[in-house]
Amino acid sequence: MKALYEAVSGPMNEDRTCFKAVFLPDARLMPLVKDKDTGRVAPHIMTVQDWVDRIAKRGPENFFEKQVKGTTETWGDEAHVWSTYESFHEQGGEAFARGINSVQAIFDGKNWKIISIQWQAETPEQRVPKKYLP
Repeated sequence: MKALYEAVSGPMNEDRTCFKAVFLPDARLMPLVKDKDTGRVAPHIMTVQDWVDRIAKRGPENFFEKQVKGTTETWGDEAHVWSTYESFHEQGGEAFARGINSVQAIFDGKNWKIISIQWQAETPEQRVPKKYLP
């Protein structure tokens, strides 16, 4: 998880080689997005490269993210991490967003690699429950 949060942080248009290295080639990233017309929440499914391209379009703006609380369950070569995050524009600055990442990973014999991440950002109507906060 440390490698993921370090790789996601920095200028949005920076090289993302380290980010790509924590994922399996066919990994999926899935933010849950609320449809403005229907009000329903659905995943926006992206490849790792889709995410890199989407973030790069934001230019040199800084983005930092860190885990503030997490739990990990493992069995054999699989793991699930439930990770509450906070997002910042500057390291040590005030958080502008938070939410929860649901991360699935496998051990490839040498390293843990992420196969999928699903996340949902906190909204005024749907706050992160206290049990998931530090």
